[in-house]
Amino acid sequence: MDVKTRLMSTLAVFQHDLGSLASSWLVRVWLALSGLAVLFVLATQWRVSDDSTLIAQIMFFYLVVPWFLVAIMLGVGPVAGNRAESLSDGVLCRPVTRHEYLLASWAARVIVVLGVFLVVVVPAILLVVFADRPESLFPATCFGILAALFVVCLVLTLQVSLAFLMGTLLRRQMVTVALLAVGWLVSAAVLGAFKLEEFSPFSLSKAMPVLLCQPWREEDRVPDAIEAEKISEMIDSVGSWFGVDAPPPPKKNQYFDREAFADISLWRVSLGYGIPTLLSIGLATLVFCRRDL
Repeated sequence: MDVKTRLMSTLAVFQHDLGSLASSWLVRVWLALSGLAVLFVLATQWRVSDDSTLIAQIMFFYLVVPWFLVAIMLGVGPVAGNRAESLSDGVLCRPVTRHEYLLASWAARVIVVLGVFLVVVVPAILLVVFADRPESLFPATCFGILAALFVVCLVLTLQVSLAFLMGTLLRRQMVTVALLAVGWLVSAAVLGAFKLEEFSPFSLSKAMPVLLCQPWREEDRVPDAIEAEKISEMIDSVGSWFGVDAPPPPKKNQYFDREAFADISLWRVSLGYGIPTLLSIGLATLVFCRRDL
């Protein structure tokens, strides 16, 4: 069998799964709810949050809760539950190997998950950046926006890959979803207590405004806004000596911590989520190829 024929079989599995997912009610409802959640954030935080904080709030739903559960449910599907019972006919009756079937199904789910995220979030980011808003103390940069989108896509890919691995090992869909959801939340909370944004989505979501403000090059970095705040406070204190009261400062979002994550590194974050993703899909493929259908 030549390579072209083999690729046609793999692409057929990929296109079939992609079409099935696109027409499923789970994906459609998720897309609608994601859009409503983003609209709610924009409506409530439009005038009270700066650009980077507003974009970080939009990405919060995909990094923390609740959309990680949908990514897990989509990832478990091909290798657990009723789908696993029909694998023998699907693999044995078609010129496609086990690892080709698994990788094609994995790719289809990753494309759907990332597609929903990008379709909802990218227009919202463009609206925040190009809309006529008050001048932001922490403006989002082009590099920061691209880096943030890449990191969130990497986290979503890790969720799908972990679901693939756990579904291959346990074969029971509901048990796998429950265990993986609890394990994901607990591990993220524990690692988040140590402010490890390289491993905890909780900490990563708190550090997202800092990442969104990073420039392409270090020499292009604008003066630190935190220092500007301190200078402004000194000027206000001097003005108070002369009986001139300064206007009250805007309220800060207590969830996001810019000082604690000022040293966030895109490379460390990429390795922290990229290596587990590769290990998960590799182990899932190895276990799936060796198990009995």
